[in-house]
Amino acid sequence: MKAVLLKVCSGDEYFDNDCEIAVVVEAKYVVNNIRRRLKAARTIRVQGAYELTFWDSTPEYLTREEVAQMFGEAVAEAVDTQEVVTVEVTENQTNLITQKAQEHRTDADLMHLNAGKGSKSVHWSCYAKHTSVRLETAEMTVDDLTGELTKIEQPAPAEAPK
Repeated sequence: MKAVLLKVCSGDEYFDNDCEIAVVVEAKYVVNNIRRRLKAARTIRVQGAYELTFWDSTPEYLTREEVAQMFGEAVAEAVDTQEVVTVEVTENQTNLITQKAQEHRTDADLMHLNAGKGSKSVHWSCYAKHTSVRLETAEMTVDDLTGELTKIEQPAPAEAPK
């Protein structure tokens, strides 16, 4: 199974950065949710609408050190430089992500869909629990996100008979 790791930033220089990387694992749920919401956005057709915002707590938030321990320092460095990285995750890693994320609680979790003409994009925002520190993930196009997450749903092509 695959997970998408998104770099998280905040505007608070004094925040201790315990939510540095967002992990999106629930492939079918996320893809179907985004597609359903984009379809609804097209039916609304509000003139001049730039972004649609929904309550959504899909990402799990981890520290950079936790990501480095689970996936290796190279993956943590890749998230630092590329902002969006896709990795393979095992069932045990998925459970560990969920367990570790309980230590980094968030509030007012939102999904932001830019459903305007041209490139459609998605990112998430939230507040670190019991603070006024707003966190935002890196933004990626909806096609890139759904493409990365649905790769795991596609069966491998069969070889042609010889």
